Amino acid sequence: MAFYQRWLCRLDPWPDHLSRSFTNMNHDVYGIMWGEEWDITGNLKERDVTPRLGELDLPVLITSGRHDLTTPAVVRPLADGISGAEWVLFEQSSHLPSAEEPDHYREVLTAFLTKVEVSALS
Repeated sequence: MAFYQRWLCRLDPWPDHLSRSFTNMNHDVYGIMWGEEWDITGNLKERDVTPRLGELDLPVLITSGRHDLTTPAVVRPLADGISGAEWVLFEQSSHLPSAEEPDHYREVLTAFLTKVEVSALS
C-alpha cells in the first residue's frame, strides 16, 4: 500500500471510487493480463503499440502527474508518437490528477475539448 499511496494516489483518505476499484478488482483478469504486481508475466508483458501510435488521427490529451508511477520517460514516447498530442504534467499529482487536482484537471480538460470542438467547426 505504501507504493500505491506514493505513486498512484497521494490523497488520504483515497476517493471512494478508487477504494471501490481496489475492493472490486477482478484479480483473475488482472493476473491474466498483468501477472503478479512485481513480476509482469501476463499476456500484456510483450505488448508494445508504440510503433502504431502514428496511426492515430484524432485529438489526444495525455495527462500524468509529477509523482506518477508512469514517469515522464514513459509518457514522452506516447506524446511524441501521436501527431499533435497534447501532454499536461500535473505538478501536485501522482497517477490520478483527476482526483488529486480536480479543479485544474477540469480546466485542462475543458480547454482541450473546447479547442477540439472549435477546430471541428472550422
